[in-house]
Amino acid sequence: MGGLSVVLWRNNREKQRAYALLKQQQDELQAAQGRLVQAEKWAFVGELSAGIAHELQNPLNFMKNFAEVSVAMLSEDNNARPAGRRGAGELEKEIMAGLKQNLQQISQHGQRASSIINDMLQHARSGTGQRELTDLNALAGESLTLAYQALRTDDHSFAAQAQQGF
Repeated sequence: MGGLSVVLWRNNREKQRAYALLKQQQDELQAAQGRLVQAEKWAFVGELSAGIAHELQNPLNFMKNFAEVSVAMLSEDNNARPAGRRGAGELEKEIMAGLKQNLQQISQHGQRASSIINDMLQHARSGTGQRELTDLNALAGESLTLAYQALRTDDHSFAAQAQQGF
């Protein structure tokens, strides 16, 4: 009987060691899973930040370009108009019309950047995850407008027209 007690005691002790080792490995695995989840979250934050920066960069680039064109138009007006020359009024009207158009574009793209920021803030505040109806035609039109204006910024000779309906 004494031999059986020793065997059972050794067996119990080995089980306790195995259990302790298993528990240690389980704790290490849970810690590794936690680090992996954190890494995935940071990767998502990085991707989200890059997307936000890209979305904000487009309207801000347009605003900058239109402002530069407006300044150039004003500089051209001052340099190209000799005093008392006929047609100066026409040139001034043309430049003012161009400036008005540029300022409207600056305002539009500023509103777009503001809208993106407001949407981000609203999304951060509301964790509801509820779906909303979206006007896909308006969204597609806005995307086309942004793409067109980006191409026009790089190549002023580029021209295209979008047709509605399929």
